[in-house]
Amino acid sequence: MARVGAMFEEARIGLRAMADRIEDLARPTLRLGVTGLSRSGKTVFTTALVEALTHGGRLPVFEPFASGRIAGATLEPQPDDAVPRFPVEEHLRTLSARDWPHSTSRVSELRLAVRYASRRGAFGRGGLRSLTLDLVDYPGEWLLDTIPANGCWTCRCWT
Repeated sequence: MARVGAMFEEARIGLRAMADRIEDLARPTLRLGVTGLSRSGKTVFTTALVEALTHGGRLPVFEPFASGRIAGATLEPQPDDAVPRFPVEEHLRTLSARDWPHSTSRVSELRLAVRYASRRGAFGRGGLRSLTLDLVDYPGEWLLDTIPANGCWTCRCWT
């Protein structure tokens, strides 16, 4: 009897994995880590990107946005409750007051659902698709931990 229970458990796990894969195909997820040296503007970049995607903005170099294929974006619930939410609203208030946000001291993340038209299908023919975008903000000091002992990034990247 225990063997039958184990078989059902294995089947349940397999079906769940298959359902997750189908969901990923229907609504892909892109996880983007924003990292750089301390005080390089990672938080400002992330805040500006979220604001532009959710409320419209000028992103002339970002072709999908400039060509009108991005229909908009909305904030979504956190993917992982153990990771703090990126405080985009707080950072917007700080920047609106013409001040600089405090330095990032811990990892935080924010999830967006971006509605877009693919290059192949315009709004009328293919409808809108959705991409889940997870933005992860890392403290700048963490980047220093990845610098090679000889200090040569180029050597590390090409070897």
